[in-house]
Amino acid sequence: MANGELHLLGPPDAARPAGGAVLWLAVAVAAVALASGSFALLSRLAREAAPEVGSSALDPRTARPIANQDAWLRVGGSGSCIALVRRAVAACRAAGQPLAVVVHEGIGSGGGLAALADGALDVALVSRPLKQAEIKNDLLIVPYARSPVALAIQPELEVEDLSLPQVEALLAGTALQWPVGRGAGPATRDGQTAQWLLREHGDSSHEVLRARWRPFAAYEAAARQSPQAQVLFHDRTMHATLQATPGAFGWVDAAAVRAEGVPLALPKIDGVAPDSEALAQSRWPWWKDQAAVTNGRSRAKSMPLLQCLSSDVAGKAMFAAGALPIGAAIDAQPGQGPTQGHPAPLPVRAP
Repeated sequence: MANGELHLLGPPDAARPAGGAVLWLAVAVAAVALASGSFALLSRLAREAAPEVGSSALDPRTARPIANQDAWLRVGGSGSCIALVRRAVAACRAAGQPLAVVVHEGIGSGGGLAALADGALDVALVSRPLKQAEIKNDLLIVPYARSPVALAIQPELEVEDLSLPQVEALLAGTALQWPVGRGAGPATRDGQTAQWLLREHGDSSHEVLRARWRPFAAYEAAARQSPQAQVLFHDRTMHATLQATPGAFGWVDAAAVRAEGVPLALPKIDGVAPDSEALAQSRWPWWKDQAAVTNGRSRAKSMPLLQCLSSDVAGKAMFAAGALPIGAAIDAQPGQGPTQGHPAPLPVRAP
């Protein structure tokens, strides 16, 4: 395995079966892998993978890389959390904390929790409340940031501000073309078709909008019935498709977009920007909490990361990315974590 690619190794070409046999052999292997689809495979891959993030972590006492692979903390989960946690870890390292952390690409909140239970991860990152079936007695849940859920568009549209009725018109399909923004500049591409890119039904951003904005559920249900509906299943896929599709718009985790440097515009709504300042002033209506979850097996090993995410150093880095740090103690007993499924409201702080 190199550069994230999977290579099938086998005998030289002369010793291989005919092309059709190779094809059906590959299909059979894929079918068996899917049928057995437990997280045991994820466990093996996670243990064998070279560190994706953190291979340059230095111990400030020796100025040498932390080489003990068993010491690396394996972290993964919601795609909304990945870039922000990487930014926080980088800030803590710059401040002298020798963190040895591997932050894998997103596999979803549920995937992260399942991998934690399976032993493939030491810390699961979640961007939604835990479901009742996911809450175990030995879990420690540490919220670390609150992030705005925002509308994202291409910067070329030059739409800086939308009223809430204009947003509803977009969702209802009655505003079929751009520009609709009060802040539209003269170079806006008049007449460009507006297209709503949807996420899967369980996406945490869409769940927030359904819960906190009553009209959204009806708009979403109608959009999903459209023959032109396009549903995307991963944060990075959403970001890339928004960039590539003229006139597209969709709902995203604003801090994730900023932390990763994705070239998307996040317009204001009724003059309020979706950022940490608006969250601190309770002016932005849609947000979700991010949390790190560990269990009894990995709790001691996870403490350096949990302390980093709760620190002022990480808080300033997250605030700069548009997320509001959440103040949470990390000395709670297992099963009695700082929150049990993110009950609102949570204490928040602006650095």
